[in-house]
Amino acid sequence: MSIAVDIDDLPDAVAERAFAYLLTVGGDERPKAVALVPTVVDGELRFIVGAGTGRNVGERPRVSMIFPPTATDEFSLLVDGDARLEPCADGARGADGGEMLVVVTPTWAVRHRPAP
Repeated sequence: MSIAVDIDDLPDAVAERAFAYLLTVGGDERPKAVALVPTVVDGELRFIVGAGTGRNVGERPRVSMIFPPTATDEFSLLVDGDARLEPCADGARGADGGEMLVVVTPTWAVRHRPAP
């Protein structure tokens, strides 16, 4: 059971969630998942990742995010987007410190759960 989410409504949908899994693809073409807590700024999702995930984003910028439900009968939030790396600000460590800032521009979103 799926319900489309308008990209303009995504900040509210993300605010309802505690965290997300970011899915990237590595050089060996295997998927990699990391848990993180994104913030929404001007409709984009922003978060700090480690060097490996940052490398994946730099080489393959199409990503997916899964925001799990908070209860078994609720919907997950699935988001696809185009990611880019940006310089870290406000004292956050940069690439030489092993962490990178990723910004995702959402291109598609849906709430999904198994049919009752």
